[in-house]
Amino acid sequence: MSESLHEVCQEELPETLREIRDVIGWPATMTLVSEMGGLKVIVPKKLTRNHLLVEMLGWEAASKLSEVYAGEVLKIPRAISALRCLRDREILRRYDAGERLAILAREHHLDLRTIERIIPRASLKEAERRERASRQLVMTFGE
Repeated sequence: MSESLHEVCQEELPETLREIRDVIGWPATMTLVSEMGGLKVIVPKKLTRNHLLVEMLGWEAASKLSEVYAGEVLKIPRAISALRCLRDREILRRYDAGERLAILAREHHLDLRTIERIIPRASLKEAERRERASRQLVMTFGE
């Protein structure tokens, strides 16, 4: 897997989060999702150092968010598909590196059967993603 987990799983983000990601970056966006996913956030017009967004995202990311979305109410999607993508690709990466199924199951709070279903599904998605990337290269540069 040459691309980072984050680069691949970003295609699973809802449009709202893609826009937010373009403003504050991937790590801050995922922090926002994990802390506020499924909720509405009122972005202040005037940001203060003790605002919840500053505590969550840091001053720089919160300031960028406030510059672009000042006064707006943002409904933060839960991004279940992107989070599942990250989890599944991490499980596949560690399995390919030799990690035991029982350890993966315990660390991800899943049963063994679920891990056993995730690995071939994630492997197939990875193969399809590589095939798409390969076709794009051929279309761009020719054979």
